Amino acid sequence: MQIVRGTGLDLMTVVETLNTTNEVFMKLPGRGDGITRYALPSSIYAMQAEEVTELVRRRARMENWVYWTIWASVIILFAICSFVVFGTMFMP
Repeated sequence: MQIVRGTGLDLMTVVETLNTTNEVFMKLPGRGDGITRYALPSSIYAMQAEEVTELVRRRARMENWVYWTIWASVIILFAICSFVVFGTMFMP
């Protein structure tokens, strides 16, 4: 809730971001009160602000590559399947 108030983002966006940036925020074990807590790993404390920024940018870039690689694989698979199914119909 502190991050929501500080950034002005909605709660779901903040929760999703915290859960997907394991290098920057790690989820702490629950205490049974239903509140999810996060902490900065010790490796972040040893970095400068520029290094942390570069880490987050590199992670976002890698996720972007993975996203487009999956889409390209789906399109290529669809093209191959289409060729096999429809291409054999026109062969003598």
